Amino acid sequence: MLKITVEEKRARAGRQVRLILDGKLTGPSVEELEKTWNRVNQEPTGDVSVDLRGVDFISQAGEGLLRQLEREGAKRIQDSQLTRAWGAEMRHVALSLALLALVSGGAIYGQQLSLIGHPPPLAEPNLTLAGSAPAEAFGRYLASIQERNPFTESGPVEVQIEASLPGLAKQGTMRAVRQAGDSERSEYSEIRLDGDSTVKHEVIGRYLTAQEQAESLPYSSVAVTPANYKFRYVGSMETDGTGVYVFQITPKKKRAGLIKGQIWIDSATGIAVHQTGRLVKRPSIFISRIDVTRDTNQRDGIPTTRVTHVAVDTRLVGRAELTITERPLQTADRQAAQILVSQAAAR
Repeated sequence: MLKITVEEKRARAGRQVRLILDGKLTGPSVEELEKTWNRVNQEPTGDVSVDLRGVDFISQAGEGLLRQLEREGAKRIQDSQLTRAWGAEMRHVALSLALLALVSGGAIYGQQLSLIGHPPPLAEPNLTLAGSAPAEAFGRYLASIQERNPFTESGPVEVQIEASLPGLAKQGTMRAVRQAGDSERSEYSEIRLDGDSTVKHEVIGRYLTAQEQAESLPYSSVAVTPANYKFRYVGSMETDGTGVYVFQITPKKKRAGLIKGQIWIDSATGIAVHQTGRLVKRPSIFISRIDVTRDTNQRDGIPTTRVTHVAVDTRLVGRAELTITERPLQTADRQAAQILVSQAAAR
């Protein structure tokens, strides 16, 4: 799984040792590297380096050992092969996440959705919904996605993105204000960006770039409507004191940005308060699975907060996780946010 080659040179400056790694630093290989390190350090050395250019995967335990070696004096030679692998996977991960941002997101800036000609919602063949409470709630749901979306069309939105690569023990967070620019595309004013540089650039940064690309796609192609999905009524339940109707959703076509799962519709407002499922089309062979869950909180029938959790299983990097929290800003909030943005820009 991992080949370790020890190169040793002796010079006037002292003993020079290089540990050249090739393969995956995970499982038993982590213990083997630690044993090699301890053996090398049995006698004084002038310089010890760990060459990671042949490594294509590092587990959480492996990353922890590398940090320990650095504290003990080892020099890490940049893992260029792994960096290229990250870049390739993160491009696909980011595009997948951006497509998911469109799912049930309401009309994107300037885009309208036409429901004319859509067939009436039907459940199982042996269950007629016409005139029933679930059918009426479904009708309100279809009407709700025609209304102005507070997360995309009603002014500035505070956004917090929490991203992590659990297998590598890396995480990062971005807080920003999003609003439509002159081109009617999303523009982000950064307030704060913290965490590991890999996550900030390869996950959060790529997600924001890919989201710009995704906004050029027609929302009608991914909207959760009868044009794109088959709906099967599952039943009703109560959550947080509110009645909801649960529908199973299955894409009519295997197309990018569509999910297979469930949608929970508020019985009174028709708002989709919960969605969960798996992306039916993977954007790359590097991606093995993408799961998404979105919860929308509302007050007096108006959505106030939207939280989207996404987990992407990749073949080289392992799992990538994002939690995106969105909150439309009111007048007082906008003023406070503008002050924060100005302060951040001045730093």
